[in-house]
Amino acid sequence: NEQQKKQTGLSFVSHSVNTSLADNVCSQLQQDEQPILKIASPFLSADFKTELSDFIKKVNPKEIQLYLRKNYPVPDDFKAFHALKLFQPKPRSTRNGFHAKLISIEYSNKEVVFIGSANLSRQGFFLNLQQGANQECGIIISSKQKHILDDWFNEGWEKPVSVNEWNEDESLLKQTQELFQNEPYV
Repeated sequence: NEQQKKQTGLSFVSHSVNTSLADNVCSQLQQDEQPILKIASPFLSADFKTELSDFIKKVNPKEIQLYLRKNYPVPDDFKAFHALKLFQPKPRSTRNGFHAKLISIEYSNKEVVFIGSANLSRQGFFLNLQQGANQECGIIISSKQKHILDDWFNEGWEKPVSVNEWNEDESLLKQTQELFQNEPYV
């Protein structure tokens, strides 16, 4: 309900026939400031069309922090961004895996956080049901309290590297999500 959303800053979101999770997140954006965009996703699409670049343009970040599995290939739309920092999990097992799906858009006066089931993929985050989206859901927190996820983003990750220092392993794109379901969380 709209009244409860205004009071708590919490919204339960899911794909609908005409609305994607990305649309729901974008409805919370401020246009007057460039935020810091933080994205954690164990899987990214290899088949983005314009969805990712359109999302980056809408958010209009001054910096992007991307939290990925070790050596996971970085989409070209991210590589083209001048202020990109890449993070990989600290080794906690031989698999170096994680399963969290988080997006934080941090402005000077508020933070918008998406926590949900969707990977940052076409089917998981960017398409609506009519376009063939997965059935995904999540919570959007829009709060004047900032640094909501700092503990999670600051622990369990190696120091950031540039895209030139990132050693991509293209074979990771061919692995299915099921191969990683038993990996420990970071």
